[in-house]
Amino acid sequence: MDCIRSQCVKQIISSIYFGFSKCFQCITLQQNLMNVTNQLEMCREDIAKWDQSILQLTEENRKLKDENLKLSESSLELQVQRKKRNLTLQNNVKVIASKQSDRGNVYFYDLSFEHPLNKTVTDRIYTEMVGDVGGKIDHTEDEVRAGCALYFKSQRKDEQKKIKGTFKKHRAQCRSHQRKLKKLDERKKAINDPRITLTSEEKQFGLDILSLGLEGVSSEEDPSSDEEDPIDRRKRKRSDSASRVRKVKEFYWQSSEFINIKDKVDDFFVNSIATSAQKRVRWIRIRDVTCLESDRKPPAKVQPWMLKESDLEL
Repeated sequence: MDCIRSQCVKQIISSIYFGFSKCFQCITLQQNLMNVTNQLEMCREDIAKWDQSILQLTEENRKLKDENLKLSESSLELQVQRKKRNLTLQNNVKVIASKQSDRGNVYFYDLSFEHPLNKTVTDRIYTEMVGDVGGKIDHTEDEVRAGCALYFKSQRKDEQKKIKGTFKKHRAQCRSHQRKLKKLDERKKAINDPRITLTSEEKQFGLDILSLGLEGVSSEEDPSSDEEDPIDRRKRKRSDSASRVRKVKEFYWQSSEFINIKDKVDDFFVNSIATSAQKRVRWIRIRDVTCLESDRKPPAKVQPWMLKESDLEL
């Protein structure tokens, strides 16, 4: 009996010990769970703080972008105003310098700008410019002198080109370059106009064409179509119907898709954007099928879709 009783006591004690052990484990697990819960709560708070910081940074970034946009617009506006102001100065210098030349006050290109004879001419230009506006001139005397130096430097280069026989060629190249810049600007306006009916693919093609810059504007022009008398040019500007045809050579490498997109964009500009003045002085450009194709190589940024199939290896 004592042996049985001893075994029962041992079993009871073992059960009690096991129960206490389980309780202790449960308490430990509960404490661990509470610790983990606290850590999660702290993480949630940290995440909330980070989210708030991100929102603040995003708002600050937006404000900075707005400020940069305003500064860019302001800078662009200042550049435009400065350019207009400089063009006005150059036009005034050109007109008054021509008057002074007619009166016998000739600028000597073989002498320096600081030579007394040439300084006399610039002094008279400044005096006349001040007198024309009643003494209220928008430019300082130093700016007028700088404008005179720039104008006479340009005239000196023109005189040197005339002596060498390269003046007409240089002038034609300058006019061609300005026409290309104008054409590129027209295409930018047309492609970015919301009214133009371009598919998403055509819009991307148009942007690809713009990325070529001046090299993708036009091919070689027929030099004979550049000849024009200055008087005829003034008459053409005053005429509502007068226009000229400028012959250009085709790029030998351009695909039909490349031609179609360019034509679509150019036609949209003429029909939907161009002012009556722009239409009046516009030069009609046609591809001269009687001439050989332009041998100008494709631009470095040319896209595969712009090339004919036979030129894809380029």
